[in-house]
Amino acid sequence: MQIERISADITLKHKPRTGTQAYNMLIESLKAEIQEKQEILSHLTQDKVKQKFIENWNPTTRSVNIYDM
Repeated sequence: MQIERISADITLKHKPRTGTQAYNMLIESLKAEIQEKQEILSHLTQDKVKQKFIENWNPTTRSVNIYDM
């Protein structure tokens, strides 16, 4: 049974007037989201964060929320 899921809700800043504008807005939005995910990944790969995650892991956990404290 596969339980992982990857999804993305892409928000555009405003309603595009043309297909080209919509495409460019989509690309910029994805770039910003990828940069945010790279920052999260950078924090998660730190030894102390990894250890804390492992210590708090529970086999019944189905989803994980990541936030900056």
